[in-house]
Amino acid sequence: MAPELCDWDEKRLYLDGLRRLSRQEYFSKALLQRWERLGADRDVAAAVIQRLQHDGYQSDQRCIETQARCAVSRTWGWKKFEAKLRTLGVAEEQIISIAKPAWLEAQSACVRSALHDADANGLLQADQDTVAHSLDVDYCRVVWLKKFGVYPVDLHERHRQQAYLMRRGFSGTTVQLLFGLLRPSMC
Repeated sequence: MAPELCDWDEKRLYLDGLRRLSRQEYFSKALLQRWERLGADRDVAAAVIQRLQHDGYQSDQRCIETQARCAVSRTWGWKKFEAKLRTLGVAEEQIISIAKPAWLEAQSACVRSALHDADANGLLQADQDTVAHSLDVDYCRVVWLKKFGVYPVDLHERHRQQAYLMRRGFSGTTVQLLFGLLRPSMC
């Protein structure tokens, strides 16, 4: 049973915060909005969030890093992840200083794992003349392999695969570079 609105004192908010944060990461802004909707005083809720942060239970940086790992596991590109953070109200400076490096690290780990797994099958062997390409293209290739894994047989299928990758948040340039590297013998 939910507590009455007038029962949201500091202790109760702190315990509610611990309960919520034990299940998943929350942005401080999300906790504040949630408690305000339930009738908690804004100043008391802000003080509780500061205490949770001081005690190490709530961290916006840790929440962003968790969101980045989830986005990569869902095969989201940077654009889609960035848009998601903006809808959650993450500040621009946090997107640049925390989210981008966290997403790149998660992306890199995903690529390393996939390259290691697929290398045994010869799926990711590029031509010897191919110049080193970016991590974005490698990650795009991993997503492409996971979803399709088969070289497009015609132009319609190629456009369908490219559209899928662009909906996942990859730039048109990255998708074009990937399809420039793909060869029918690689699949």
